[in-house]
Amino acid sequence: MKVGISTSCYFTKVNTEDTLPLIRNLGADRFEAFLGGMYEYQEDFAKLMARRKDDLGLTCTTIHTLGSQFEPQLFAGHPRQRQAALDVFEMALVCARILGARYYVMHGSLFLKKKAGRPNYPYIGERFQSLCALADSYGVRLTLENVHWCQYHEVGYAKNLRPFLEDCSLGYTLDVKQAAQSGYPMEGYLEEMGDRLCNLHLCDITEQEGMVYTSLPGQGNFDFVHLAALLREKNFNGAVTMEVYPDDWEKENELRQSFAFLRALFE
Repeated sequence: MKVGISTSCYFTKVNTEDTLPLIRNLGADRFEAFLGGMYEYQEDFAKLMARRKDDLGLTCTTIHTLGSQFEPQLFAGHPRQRQAALDVFEMALVCARILGARYYVMHGSLFLKKKAGRPNYPYIGERFQSLCALADSYGVRLTLENVHWCQYHEVGYAKNLRPFLEDCSLGYTLDVKQAAQSGYPMEGYLEEMGDRLCNLHLCDITEQEGMVYTSLPGQGNFDFVHLAALLREKNFNGAVTMEVYPDDWEKENELRQSFAFLRALFE
């Protein structure tokens, strides 16, 4: 396993394209590109990022968009809404191909309130079949991330969706903080993701009185040793990404220490 760093660690602090030399200076040789809006879904922006990463000897493992802007409409019932979202999704896939990213991290539709009945798994599976085929045509594997306020917000979703993904390349991204925030054990997500697990988003967490607090890896209570052991049992060889909130650090040396902490455990 190899550990990389998400550009989102610098979100609101440093422009995306300017994070790359900082990430390289932290000792990383790979990164996830968090593209934060339409300006950054443009082909020219991706080419700028690609030049900078090549000059620095960096590899882009994954891309992640501000998916709430368009990803929910990829599952809309209205064809016109879907097509408008697909146009943006394809822009992001072009960027992924230019950057050489292997994976696209998706949040999908929003989960803002409980609804009666089960999700329409046949329809969702049909949509993923189409989305994955499009991503495959760009040499990118689509992965769905567990996010407590989005589509994959509970253990059981991936298991129930599985029968409708025949010949579909959909993968999964496991986010450990989102698992804690969902109230389900991380191991439950990991088990049902199975061999479709492609990427991990790692930060540290502390749970107190029903609240989940995030922090830099090594500063909380999350059992990274246990997770690393589970991944080795699975012979996992996908991407491992340090993704922390910008409010969780002040000095870059803190990021450097946390990155070194993860490398020592996962590499």
